[in-house]
Amino acid sequence: MKIDVKVDKNLFRNLSDKSREAYLAELQTRVHEIYPESHLTVIPGLNDKTEIATSDFFNDIEAKVTVQEIVDDVSQHGYWRNQG
Repeated sequence: MKIDVKVDKNLFRNLSDKSREAYLAELQTRVHEIYPESHLTVIPGLNDKTEIATSDFFNDIEAKVTVQEIVDDVSQHGYWRNQG
């Protein structure tokens, strides 16, 4: 089960190294709570939109929607925001 996330380039560009690390750690933790056997890859995207691709899931479309909800929640409300 593979998950590729290309994060909004503006989000990555505007984060300090510490905040970026905290964001990635929280995102990985949250995704693996739902899909513990998945392989998550996160990279900065080329545009101002986060893009997600999933493969090898029982239902790739459902997995993509779930991961999108996790990414949105972590991006907007995550604990990493308290990390300077």
